[in-house]
Amino acid sequence: MTGQRPVTAVVLAGGRSSRFGDDMKATATLGGTALVERVVEAVRTATGRNPVVAAGPPEKRAVIDDVLSQPVRYASDAEWCSGPVAGVCGALSETSTPTLFLCGCDMPLLSSRAVSWLLDRHADSDADGTVPLDETGAPQLLHGVYETAALADACNRHPDRHSLRSLVAALSTDTVSLAATPDDIPLSQSAMNVNTRSDLADARLCVSPDEYVRR
Repeated sequence: MTGQRPVTAVVLAGGRSSRFGDDMKATATLGGTALVERVVEAVRTATGRNPVVAAGPPEKRAVIDDVLSQPVRYASDAEWCSGPVAGVCGALSETSTPTLFLCGCDMPLLSSRAVSWLLDRHADSDADGTVPLDETGAPQLLHGVYETAALADACNRHPDRHSLRSLVAALSTDTVSLAATPDDIPLSQSAMNVNTRSDLADARLCVSPDEYVRR
């Protein structure tokens, strides 16, 4: 758990998972545990508090709730937009901390150590957000730390394009390259997301029997 400012994790779980197939991606399993459960437990460890899960309609919340071992807070999507932006902006009403960590439910290798390290890095910054870069230099917006008030201001402006990139474009953001990340912080693996069943198979190759010790 980070020793910096209070932080709430916001987990987006309301997507349609169209590339994954007929089953709900959030409840697919890795190592015998649902993807959303793995993410929720990792961010709970990193922040020391229950996360907010943006899961869309009540019927989807019920399915997700069945695979979680501990309570979470649920948030309704914002009505003026769609996609991840609807989840982000809707979750802000359930977020009372000055800072939040934003991630997706489809990141089964999410590391509490990587999240805590990123939170500490952001605490030393004056920026509205801190996000890691992947191997190609692309920002991983769904593994980012953001100032809650700055995100709320961006949502209140109702950007015409309902994309997370457009929403975050209004913020001042620090980026973290892999080269600037300590060797013992699995930031790249932590930010890996699963879009297809092939991606899930690749993630399974990364899991070893002692994974919970290392996470």
